[in-house]
Amino acid sequence: MPRLRVIYESKGAAREYAAKAVTLYRGCGHGCIYCYVPGVLRMTRADWAAMDATPRKGILENLEHDCQILELEGCHDEIMLCLMADPYHPGDTTVTGKALDIIGRHGLNATVLTKGGLRANMDFDLFKKYRFRFGSSIVSLEEAYCEVLEPRAASVNSSRRAAILQAHEMGIKTWVSLEPVINPEHALSVIRQTHSIVDHYMIGKINHSADLGKGVDWVKFRLDATELLDSLGASYTFKKSLS
Repeated sequence: MPRLRVIYESKGAAREYAAKAVTLYRGCGHGCIYCYVPGVLRMTRADWAAMDATPRKGILENLEHDCQILELEGCHDEIMLCLMADPYHPGDTTVTGKALDIIGRHGLNATVLTKGGLRANMDFDLFKKYRFRFGSSIVSLEEAYCEVLEPRAASVNSSRRAAILQAHEMGIKTWVSLEPVINPEHALSVIRQTHSIVDHYMIGKINHSADLGKGVDWVKFRLDATELLDSLGASYTFKKSLS
């Protein structure tokens, strides 16, 4: 079989989210101070934050090529959009919907992880049609706190939580990435305030900053989170960083 061009096998901590992934854009624009991508790309955080997200050259044609191969192979792996960029960044994200449709037409599985909130609802019909999962990254529900950590991401309440609610009401499976956990109390509050509309939580600690999360008792956090999640009957996975 010809090799895949843009869909790749996830590795390490990324594989805990999905077995496969594709990055549709270069750049993001959310400016999160804890983002690991600048380090991977050997860019300064300031240069990465200043980049306007643009579609990768030939991304849809290459995605079509890869999906044809995976369909023939009978692949059932979930493909994540996107681990190295946000599929619903502040700019033009029409490529994301086209990519979801390509994946769905080939009978493959997909999920997204975004801080774009209601920017994603233009594609919710595709999520519903193809039974894709919708994931939102939320580290806190305190707006002022998030504005410091994620200065150009969508509002955590009026947009991100609102998008989860809308997807849930449409029958779309929802999940929340509680990674990176920076402030344990904020993370626990997210669970308390969203569990009725979230189908699954992925939870991992901050790993890419020497200062953020410093002094946190991670053993206590995991015990507290487990007790809370179990009491609510919530579905969850702790990433290996919290093992």
